[in-house]
Amino acid sequence: MNIQITSFFYKVIWCIIEKMNKRRKNKLVPLSVIQVADYFIAKSSPNTKYSVTHLKLQKLVYYAQGWYLALTNEPLFDEQLEAWVHGPVSPDLYGVYSQNGYLDIEKNGSELNIDVKAKEILDFIWENFGHYTGKQLENFTHEEKPWIIARGDLLPFQSSNNVITKESMREYFKSIIFEE
Repeated sequence: MNIQITSFFYKVIWCIIEKMNKRRKNKLVPLSVIQVADYFIAKSSPNTKYSVTHLKLQKLVYYAQGWYLALTNEPLFDEQLEAWVHGPVSPDLYGVYSQNGYLDIEKNGSELNIDVKAKEILDFIWENFGHYTGKQLENFTHEEKPWIIARGDLLPFQSSNNVITKESMREYFKSIIFEE
């Protein structure tokens, strides 16, 4: 993965999340994948590198889920992600935004009330991945173990609804945090 984030930065984020986890004893109800998507759409800026297409949105929610799992050991949302040809996809999100095709998704104006822990991680994802195109993010995911494992022996353009397990995402993203 060719992303300019240092291992040190990951460790700093890890420490912040651990402190937040210790302060918060109560478990929060996970967000829905649609709420996570809406958060990124609200941060987007159409017709700039920070615009959001359906393809990009699918990859942002994948990264949000993976990093959240790695940093908190809890899912950000309960919905499954599947290993489709163009990378990780939430079928639920696909049903809502696929009609946009490759066009920018317009902001919907809704504000989300999310907890601090989720907001910190979603902002981290946006700051580090929000400037990439959907195609760039797709290419990154094609080099990452969770998608590769879920795809198995499938041919590159073979359809699939194989689930990318939360455990494979947690393990993969934790391995990035702690790589030397």
